[in-house]
Amino acid sequence: ILSGEHEYAQIEATAKAEAELKSRPQGDPAAAGGTLAGFNDEPIRSRLVGSVSGWEPGTEFKLENGQTWKVLKGNMKLRKPMQAPEIIVVPGLMGRWFLQVHEDYPKARVYLIN
Repeated sequence: ILSGEHEYAQIEATAKAEAELKSRPQGDPAAAGGTLAGFNDEPIRSRLVGSVSGWEPGTEFKLENGQTWKVLKGNMKLRKPMQAPEIIVVPGLMGRWFLQVHEDYPKARVYLIN
């Protein structure tokens, strides 16, 4: 019975989260460079404005598509700065997003601030 109660609680929590997502306003897709971060499962591809030599929590990445992403978790110091690299922001579980500067480097957990 205990496992049944636990399973029921998980189902109830999932239903509540889905209902909350559906009740959120959809906003203007153009405001986020044509995509709604958090409302689809597609990676966002753009290019960084300027250069990057590393990141840590609080670092902001301004992209050519008009979006600005801020690092929540993750640290990286590059051997040499990269000038205007292509950026991919990849969706994760539970609405999390991860910014990838290069496929061989660790991703930074980020959130959209504009």
